[in-house]
Amino acid sequence: MNRLRVTLFAAVGAACLMPTAGLAADAPADSAVSEVTVTAQRRAENIQDVPISIVAVSGEQLRKAGVTDFQNLTQLAPGLVTDANSDARSSRIGLRGVTTAQDNGKTSSVGVFVDGVYMSRVGMAFTELADIDRIEVLRGPQGTLFGMNTSAGLIHIITAKPSLTDTKGFVEGVAGNYDRKEVRASISGPIVADTLAGSFSAYAVDRGGVVYNVTQGKDVNDQSRWGLRGKLRYAQGNLDVVVIADYTNENSNCCGNVLFVVKPTAVTIGQSVPPLAVAAGAFPYSRRKLTGLHDYVKPQGAGLSAEANYDFGFATLTSLTAWREWNIRVQNDAGGLAIPIIETYGIQRHDQYSQEFRLASNGDGKLQWVGGLFFFQRNSDAVGVTRFVPLIYHTAAQDGLTVDNYTLKDISKAVFGQISYQVTDAFKLAVGARYSRENQDAHDIQVARNIVSPNYNRKESRNEGQATYTVTGTYDFSPAVMAYASVARGFKPGGFDMGRPATFTNFQFDEETNLNTEIGFRSTLMERRLLFNATLFNTVYKNFQTVQYDGIRFLSGNAPKFTTKGLELEVMARPATGLSISAQAAFIDAKYNDFKLGACPQGVAGACNLTGRTLPQAPKTTYNLAVDYQHPLAQTNWTGFVHADYAYRSKAYFNQALDENLTQKGYGLANLRIGVRSADGLKVEGFANNLFDKDYMSFAFNAPLMSGGAYEGFLGDPRMYGVRVRKEF
Repeated sequence: MNRLRVTLFAAVGAACLMPTAGLAADAPADSAVSEVTVTAQRRAENIQDVPISIVAVSGEQLRKAGVTDFQNLTQLAPGLVTDANSDARSSRIGLRGVTTAQDNGKTSSVGVFVDGVYMSRVGMAFTELADIDRIEVLRGPQGTLFGMNTSAGLIHIITAKPSLTDTKGFVEGVAGNYDRKEVRASISGPIVADTLAGSFSAYAVDRGGVVYNVTQGKDVNDQSRWGLRGKLRYAQGNLDVVVIADYTNENSNCCGNVLFVVKPTAVTIGQSVPPLAVAAGAFPYSRRKLTGLHDYVKPQGAGLSAEANYDFGFATLTSLTAWREWNIRVQNDAGGLAIPIIETYGIQRHDQYSQEFRLASNGDGKLQWVGGLFFFQRNSDAVGVTRFVPLIYHTAAQDGLTVDNYTLKDISKAVFGQISYQVTDAFKLAVGARYSRENQDAHDIQVARNIVSPNYNRKESRNEGQATYTVTGTYDFSPAVMAYASVARGFKPGGFDMGRPATFTNFQFDEETNLNTEIGFRSTLMERRLLFNATLFNTVYKNFQTVQYDGIRFLSGNAPKFTTKGLELEVMARPATGLSISAQAAFIDAKYNDFKLGACPQGVAGACNLTGRTLPQAPKTTYNLAVDYQHPLAQTNWTGFVHADYAYRSKAYFNQALDENLTQKGYGLANLRIGVRSADGLKVEGFANNLFDKDYMSFAFNAPLMSGGAYEGFLGDPRMYGVRVRKEF
């Protein structure tokens, strides 16, 4: 692995140091770095002209890297954390060291949008990346251009739009180890020439388990999911309308946790953990677990949206109307042992409605502007059942059950806009502002028949409003070199702790704010054969919303202050025809400035002072390297290709208490694909993900109801390999 890392770094360095004369010579288009068009500022622009720290990944780049699901986007965007933990309800996304662990009453600091529509639960996004046009990852506060406000950044997934002129599509099949079977297909084209078009895409993924359950005698942590998406596009005169409907379904035996760290003193009720674990061979990287209860996760999602654009000449009016629903059923043996200690069951239903109106100036004149109105409403209902130690609680009067039922309704309204003015031929100034109003109503009822959990009935409301802004100055040194400086204020509303707290206190947590300053440099050099970008940032957060798992439940609160700062780099080079080399890196320092009442590691009573400590899920160094090479095969209509990439992340803590037992040391994952493609669109490739079969944990936590040092976690995928066949037409 070290040899691969050194080789890839050397390749990038050689490309950057290659003699200028050789690179500057006129070259065919396929020897230049491709120009990428994005809509991060709500208008089509070259990514190199956008004064935002942004990573844009095209559908073709996703296919080259073999990225087919949301969680693996970390391969392509350093500083991005996408951890799917016990199930989709608690999935997390982070940027620049800022990760929000999910609570039913909390909004993620990093938002996810699909075709402009905000996903109110992070788990909605953790599915297949099917029929993608591109993905844009925007770092830093984003509130003056998008409908829903996001305080730390956003991920915008843009799916392919139906073509009014050409019929095109693809069919793809995958077979691999762990009984992997995947099918994907898409077709798009005109129904009425130049006026009405449609598209339809579908996928189905099935994979066997990657962990063996000793107690049940079967493999678990498998995958079984499928989805559909249909689009209709109508274009007539100045009007362009796109209607999208989609549905996703998953039924996986997932996600079972394994024992991560077990100390000799770790003891649970009536039984010592270490002898049991040793006898079963159940340590994390053996991929063996002990639980007797069948784990499953069954999310379903559906959505309908309509985007209408009308061109008035001087400006374009956009209306985006959307409805989404997401339901999930889960069952999990949270105790982690063959004997039943904690059994959890849950059903959640989330539905949301949003309406956005946006008016944006047309053309590339000195003055450009965009303004909008936004309305969002979400209704969430959930029932959670926890059974504590069924072997002890066996009477009808006290059967160990805890039943928690909550409802949450939140409404967000906002007005936002941004104006930019070309002050001189080289200097542009942009100013944006937003005002958001948030209203939330929560009702949480818990009924318990055990000695662990209390009974309660709470009903509370929150109402708050905040103004945010951004100011950006951009200077063009030449058509190919640009620098910018910006300052932006971010905001995220407070909420309710839906984690079944043990007392009536701290049911609410406060709003989160931040102030981000950054400077950036963008350049495309040597006849577009070399691209170099750099961004320096510093963001100060106040009242950062945190979540801590105490062995039984997740509790929410606020850390008074922390700062995240760092450097982001991007290099792309085309040193020769057919050869492309890229490298991206993020060096981040995210530390608490003030957090005296932080959580403590297992076995330590009271509060711990975490001031000066690094935030959880905030690796100081992340980077990725990739090499692509293609070459025509002599006297055939076939082209051979190879893609290799390597992604690294340094040590990171898993929990808010910053327990040294709950860390993942630095590791890297390498992927390789080799294949051929024909001139008529047939492609055959062999692939290997996690090529060197690296063992790592995606998340870990204190083992419930165990004392003296027992920890559990979720394993990352082992080496996956197989064959992919794709036919495009």
